[in-house]
Amino acid sequence: MAAKFFADYRVAFARKNTPWRIQHAGFKKHPPSLIAFWGMQGKKGAVAYAERHSIPIWRIEDGFLRSVGLGAAHIDPLSCAIDKTGIYFDRSRPSDLERLIEGFDASKQGDLLRRADKCMSLIRHYNLTKYNVSQNVKLKELHPSRRRRVLVIGQVESDASIKYGAKVKYSNNDLVRIAHSENEDAEVIYKPHRDVLGGHRDAISDPREIADIATIISGDYDFQELLNAVDHVYTLTSLMGFESVLRGKKVSVFGEPFYAGWGLTDDRHKSERRTAKRTLQEVFAAAYILYPAYCVGSRGAAAELEHAILALVLEKYGTPRALAEQIASHFEHHAIDADLCTRLVDALQKNPYLQNETAFFSEGQSGLLDLLAGPDVDSGKVADYLVQRALEGGDNRGVFWTLRNIAQSDEPSEAIERLKDIAPQNFALEDAADLVSCLTRIGKFDDAEQVLNRKAEILSETVSSSDFLLLLEACEMVRSEQGRFGRKPVDGKPLWHFFDDNLHWLRHDPQFFAVLSKIFDHLSHHRMLEEMHQLSYDLLGSLNADDVLGLAKLSQVIVASLFKPSKRPELIVQPKRQLAVEIYRSAEAKVTSFYQSRSESVPKTVGMQLFQMAMTVDDKRGIGAYKRITLDDTSAVAKGEMSHYKKTVSDYFNMLVRARNYKGARSFLASQKDKIPEEFFLHLLSNCCTYERRYSSAATVARSLLTKYKKNSYRRKLATIYANSGELDKASAWLNHAAAAAAAAGDGPARRESAAIREELARVDFLSQASKILDAVAQPKLPRGVVFLGSFGCLNTISMVVPVLLELKRQGYAVVQLDEGMLRNEPTGIAWIDKHAGMIDRVIHTDRSLFGSLTNEWTINWAGREVIADGINYYQAIFEIMTQKFRAFNFNINDPWIFRWFRYYLVRCDKALTACKSIEREVMKRGMPVRFINAGSHSAPFSVYRSFALEKASKYDVGFIHMGPAYENYYSNLKSKVATTVSLDNLTKHPLYRLPFLARPDRFEEWLKRDGLYERYKEDIDRVLNHNRVGRLEGNTSHTQYEETLIRAKQAGRKVIGVYGKILCDMAVPFDGGPGHENIADWLRHTVATAGSTSNLIVLKPHPHELRPEIARDLNEYWLDLIGDMDIPENVLILPHTGFNNQDLIKYLDLAVLWNGTSSLELCAQGVPVVMASHFGKHDYPIELIYPESRSDYERIICADEWERPDRQKMERAALLLKYMGTEEVCVPFTYSHRPVTNDPVGVPFWHMDEVEKFLRDGDPHISRLADKFFA
Repeated sequence: MAAKFFADYRVAFARKNTPWRIQHAGFKKHPPSLIAFWGMQGKKGAVAYAERHSIPIWRIEDGFLRSVGLGAAHIDPLSCAIDKTGIYFDRSRPSDLERLIEGFDASKQGDLLRRADKCMSLIRHYNLTKYNVSQNVKLKELHPSRRRRVLVIGQVESDASIKYGAKVKYSNNDLVRIAHSENEDAEVIYKPHRDVLGGHRDAISDPREIADIATIISGDYDFQELLNAVDHVYTLTSLMGFESVLRGKKVSVFGEPFYAGWGLTDDRHKSERRTAKRTLQEVFAAAYILYPAYCVGSRGAAAELEHAILALVLEKYGTPRALAEQIASHFEHHAIDADLCTRLVDALQKNPYLQNETAFFSEGQSGLLDLLAGPDVDSGKVADYLVQRALEGGDNRGVFWTLRNIAQSDEPSEAIERLKDIAPQNFALEDAADLVSCLTRIGKFDDAEQVLNRKAEILSETVSSSDFLLLLEACEMVRSEQGRFGRKPVDGKPLWHFFDDNLHWLRHDPQFFAVLSKIFDHLSHHRMLEEMHQLSYDLLGSLNADDVLGLAKLSQVIVASLFKPSKRPELIVQPKRQLAVEIYRSAEAKVTSFYQSRSESVPKTVGMQLFQMAMTVDDKRGIGAYKRITLDDTSAVAKGEMSHYKKTVSDYFNMLVRARNYKGARSFLASQKDKIPEEFFLHLLSNCCTYERRYSSAATVARSLLTKYKKNSYRRKLATIYANSGELDKASAWLNHAAAAAAAAGDGPARRESAAIREELARVDFLSQASKILDAVAQPKLPRGVVFLGSFGCLNTISMVVPVLLELKRQGYAVVQLDEGMLRNEPTGIAWIDKHAGMIDRVIHTDRSLFGSLTNEWTINWAGREVIADGINYYQAIFEIMTQKFRAFNFNINDPWIFRWFRYYLVRCDKALTACKSIEREVMKRGMPVRFINAGSHSAPFSVYRSFALEKASKYDVGFIHMGPAYENYYSNLKSKVATTVSLDNLTKHPLYRLPFLARPDRFEEWLKRDGLYERYKEDIDRVLNHNRVGRLEGNTSHTQYEETLIRAKQAGRKVIGVYGKILCDMAVPFDGGPGHENIADWLRHTVATAGSTSNLIVLKPHPHELRPEIARDLNEYWLDLIGDMDIPENVLILPHTGFNNQDLIKYLDLAVLWNGTSSLELCAQGVPVVMASHFGKHDYPIELIYPESRSDYERIICADEWERPDRQKMERAALLLKYMGTEEVCVPFTYSHRPVTNDPVGVPFWHMDEVEKFLRDGDPHISRLADKFFA
């Protein structure tokens, strides 16, 4: 530390206990130019040596504006007092500071006093002291009082400042007693020294002895607030005495600190040397500007007081120390004033993503610093500056990382979108991941992929595998985000071509297998099966016949890659997996034959490769055989095999865990304990304890790992354990520790880890804040009823339900989160209610046989559409979630990959049903009203609660509440990504009411009774009807070939029937079908087949949202695919997805036919007869449309040539229904959280706390009305 303040010297440091003989030997070798002692320390030998050799002796102490935090906590100072004469606290002799004050001549100091005034004002304004708490802490122990108050400042009684600074020795207790005796009418406040309170220094006098005459306070206090509460200050020699003088307080001093004797204080012991009278500005200028040395950021020891002030201000308001110094040192001292401080604090608080950018600012971002110092800085201006830097190329270290942080902030700038046009030569490979993260965070998935493709096209042939991996990791990030948000990839060829062209030399690189695995991921994501087959056999075929070790290793990598799930929804995986099985069988046969021909046993290393492949392809015979020759082998593991052995152990352990064989996993671990490193054993043991929900044991093991091995991954492990167990504040604290450690590391891997930690922390903090909001109202101890939240880890559900649940608690209803690791559960004190809190595991492993492993008895007849337990059929909801998972209507349940997901969802349904039955047994049978709530009423496992409640409603007071987004994306035409409304209703009370964003018939009828609705809302209705939902260019009046066909049909007198499509994985119905059809596929195929029996022109119009990934995501099957194998009659016209709005088609239509959908209202409102073919087409929209009674009746309707057109009353009713679904009666305003309105990314949800606090204070009638629907 001291070396920074002696920049002109080479500094050697000797500890206090370093023997003189060692110091003397060093002096002989390197004769010192000066000797500096800390404070009043000094070795006699060194002092004598200095006197003999005429070497100056200086003394060093902390300056008066030191740091945020204590020196005892080993925090470096920003300032030091370097005294060539004495030291400022030693009253026995003069010091440089005393001489500066005594000889101060204002006429010779230029603008020094003006600087002093400015700096004193800054210190007072920002409440700076020698040691500063990290944030202003409001007084909690001192309340307003009419009595005078006297503050006694405690000190460390053994401190040198008292030993050398006071002629008469007083204890802290003595000072308290004097203050009390001199101010008998006042309240004496005694504040012991923070080093004593913190245990860093010993206490000599016991504060308890004066507790009868003084109020003793402890803890971090806002010093300004503390002084505002008192009238008079007593001190021995404390600097706080001068800090009190700065703030206008009367100060009585019982020693001789540097500020006493100049006429500023009530001095109880006069100084013989100090004869001059000085103003406050003069003493301050000498003590704070002239006397100390400041060392701040890039200025080092050339810094001035103003630099230290700015650095302290920034750090005090949340900026990390190193960054605060970097920023402060950028500005000239004369430019630092209150305006600049305020602007910088404001800019950094408004742009919190910059708070961790110490390394970035150290690269000399002077333009950005000047921008931050300007007025009204927001993320947009910062992003504009950085994006321009990025696009121009050059030295852009840190730019993309900072832009990534902006993109991850609450309000990313539109400027980031410009990065899609960056030239490939203008970003380095190490920046690729940050660059594409910027684009994917704002939903520019295609652009992110194209940016990387352009980079791949210019890669040098000599690029190393390590550099190539940077590009592959960025591609992996894009794939992950594409899969997460349902985006189809653009083009996998550029990256494949580079790899294929350079395979001949890449394969000899030490990191080739890491590259190969990611290339397979890439090919799998782009469904390039032919290339995967070609690559596999080209690589295997190039091996020498006797290279069985190479064969086993390469085969294992390929097999693992082929079995790895794609980030995209995969409907057909068997060809990939069959290829993997073929490669495994071939490798096994060749390896076995090779060693048998030599009468040798398969070496352990080769056996481990075969064992890993056997586990991957689930070859039970191979698993048993190769486990015996590898893991069951009692011999010690060779040093060179340990890495591979650990992976094999991990794979087998995880196989047992996935099958929920936790006992077997623990037994296996015990058998391996002496063969594997302790750290690895404890890591797996902690995982097993976590899966078994033995969280205390898991945390104990994880803490021991962290203590011994100091790895950041163990901080994150602790956070996961605490998050799963519901201790969200502890989880948040550990993640913050992990984030700080990653930020301190600052390298590439640490940055990637920081991004992952940020995501984890956002989730934990969101849930923690949600729990605190809910806890604002205490859990009723005698509840009127219980609301059970079954959200299965869905954060979007939490982001909606919390305000309503809080209102229900206000009304006397208990709230219980059924899912582990979500909202914190406050007990009611009633065991039969509280036992259900968190009863559904956070982690549910499902790789096991369904038969005999489920809690409930299930009857499964998939072909008969039956998945039944206790007489309730859950088929439709499981089918619905499967269509959502695979983005297709048709799938083969007997495909092993698809069946695995069926098993996954059924196990979760079993968990939910077990919870329901326990609630029935323990709560409902006692007569307690029960409501279930979530946002997934029609897809498993969420739907279990709806189906169960409906089945039991005739027997108990039970119901299911659905709360979800309203239909605002329809009314905004997908213009916004963030939801601002919700909808909610009791679906048990109204079983044919599919979803609450639709109109409930009884409420709609009541609303219609109001006068003049159509005239009042006609303009709004017209605007909705005329939305351009298909992307047709405005003003385009030219006729397409499709319109020409329509025109000719009308001219020929033919009737035109429009058949409207639907997204196949968006049925959301409790039961499917219609009067004449089994499902939507049957309906469409029947419609096309029926076309052959009529001359009417049948126009098939696919839903435009099939091409909107924020709605449909990455579809594997489209509506028109349902008729892909049919011969299409000549009188069937198939329209494209885009180019035709309803308004374009309506003028030609004589009839519209829908399975279901809001388009029925648009069409009816404009006079088109509408057929609804599904059951819920009739229930969803309370308008009398045309409903077929049977299959033959449907054929009759399609083949007819006349249909009754809706009359004016029906048209207006349809139009008003469109309007009604957008009113606050259905579409309820809700701005308490940031959450998505579609499938587009908006990040982890978060709370708008200003809105929440207003709700907690004032309530919200909308929320109250929603809460009233639960038990009405």
